[in-house]
Amino acid sequence: MTSQDVMESPYLVETILHYLSMAEILKAERVSKFWKAHIKSSPKLQRKLFLKPVTESRLIMVKELPEDLRRNNKFPNFDSLDDTENLSCHVIHPILGQRNVCQANEFKVYGKDGECLWSAPRGEDKTPPSWTRMFICQPPVEFLIIARIWGCSPPPRHNMSIFCAGGVTWGHVIKALRHEGLREAANPLYTILEFCLGVDKIDSGCQRLLLDNAQPPGGDE
Repeated sequence: MTSQDVMESPYLVETILHYLSMAEILKAERVSKFWKAHIKSSPKLQRKLFLKPVTESRLIMVKELPEDLRRNNKFPNFDSLDDTENLSCHVIHPILGQRNVCQANEFKVYGKDGECLWSAPRGEDKTPPSWTRMFICQPPVEFLIIARIWGCSPPPRHNMSIFCAGGVTWGHVIKALRHEGLREAANPLYTILEFCLGVDKIDSGCQRLLLDNAQPPGGDE
């Protein structure tokens, strides 16, 4: 079978894309019409790309946890856990490439890595990019808090809360930030260096947020 045969097979393309790192898929600026159509028609890939909700929490092996979580001992009774044990968790969307996750129910977003967020189309005549429809984590959460950490001038009046019964997406986050006036392009001194997204009301069975950088045991979602 030639590479052309593989690329023209919907089943093989779906299998290949499903096992690729999601961050790598998101970095691909140009996607063929065939791939794009296939992604739209594949529930498995839609869930992988956070476009359709996943109802069950992802299982992560203890030995696959990010080093900062292991080092900071953020999990209760972490010393009693065996490396082969599985933990259920919510998985954070890796769209910003964030790696400094050391809190149990929150993570940080930095301005430099988040510049792409502010380029989302504002006008109704422009089609928002697909990532604005992506959930911020899987399984989706309905409640989110956005809080300034430092470096934002002028500071927001208060922490922002977002609620969406269908699950909070990056589009909801951007809309909330713009509504609060956290960015003013006309003023070069008006910058966001860092802000925090905190997730509340997480089910007791899925108490942690992890980056999507570890595959679940068994390789399937």
